[in-house]
This record gives sequence, C-alpha cells and structure tokens, in this order.
Amino acid sequence: MRLYEFTDDGGLQLLAVGPEWMEKLRRLPAIARGDGAERFRAPDPLDPENRSPEASALREDWVDLVVPDLHEVFDNQHCAVIEVLDKAQPSEFGQWMLLQQKLLQGDAATEKNEEGGEGECELVDLTIPPELVESWYGALNQGRLALHARYAESESDLDSADDASKSDAWKHARDHYLFYSRLQAPLMQLMQMGFEGKDFENDDQEDDEEFDDYPPF
Repeated sequence: MRLYEFTDDGGLQLLAVGPEWMEKLRRLPAIARGDGAERFRAPDPLDPENRSPEASALREDWVDLVVPDLHEVFDNQHCAVIEVLDKAQPSEFGQWMLLQQKLLQGDAATEKNEEGGEGECELVDLTIPPELVESWYGALNQGRLALHARYAESESDLDSADDASKSDAWKHARDHYLFYSRLQAPLMQLMQMGFEGKDFENDDQEDDEEFDDYPPF
C-alpha cells in the first residue's frame, strides 16, 4: 500500500506519517552530514593516485571555488526537508485509519490503553510543494549515499535481506537506507512527469507492491 498522492500542481503529499518515520526524516540532515558524506560533499575531481603538482593546484582550486557551492546546494536541500516537516498537519486520513483499527481490535485495544499500554500515535500529513520536490530528492540521495558509504561492505549490501550476521547498527542503517530509497521513487516520478510535460495524475496505487512489505509512513 502506498500512502501518498500527487498534487495537481506537481507536488507530493505524504499521508498518515507516523512518529517513527517523522523521526527518520528529521534525522536526515544529520545523517547526510555524517560519516561517509565526504564522498559527495568534498569529492576528489581527479584520480586519487594523481599526485602531480598540477593535480594539487587543481584540487586547491576545486576546494576554494566549487566545494562551497556544493555545500550551499546540499544545505539548501536539508532546509527544504525541515521546512516541510515543520508544516506537518494532523492527518484526517490517519485518524480514519486509527478509527478503523479500533473497530477491528474492539475491546482488546481499549483494555490495552487502559492498562497503560501503547496509546494512539499522532499521524500527520506532509505536503512537498513542486518547487521543493527536487531538493527533497537530493536530500534523500545524500542520506542514502552517506549510509551506503559508511555501512555497505559491497555495492548491493544494504539492499540485501540477509541480515542474520549483521550488527544492530547495520540493521538500523539499512532501515533508514531503504526508507530513503523508496521515498525517492515517487519524487523521481514527479520530476520525470515534469520534464516530459505530462499531467500530474495519480496512477493506480492499489496494485503497487513497492511498499507492500514496508510499513506505511
């Protein structure tokens, strides 16, 4: 099940976002600036083995002239994420989902709450306006690349479902990595539709299996 909609003007609305996924999104800027981020925040423009005087001079120019602009772009992408998170709105659809869950669970859910168990979680809607779609995609990509550089032992390591021998830190990183990767998919679709001049129509989400094995936002 996919809990998002394309807006008429080319934005993306995430529906019924829960606390766990809000926390993953709020952590995105820190993850993107953390260990592994040097891969794209200060990339080497030349072959690392090239240590000639000319290469050294070029690297100095790169650091002085290009890297600051890269950092500004990346920081603006982080700001775009925070801007949307700070404007989260209570989710009517989420409240409807919780009500349906209550009706299905019946007395068991009521007794659990009365005994001090898990209460209702707050679900919110997030609206990514069209002008921030590309920035969100970039920020998610930063987070994904940083996690991959820090934790992946091979090119497809974090995409693997075989985690029996992995550490808790690796599993935690993989959870974030998959979330960021899958959230990139509708953003990329929006950008492609914009490039091709297509209408921003919502496709049939009922048969989409992309999030079937992954908890909703």
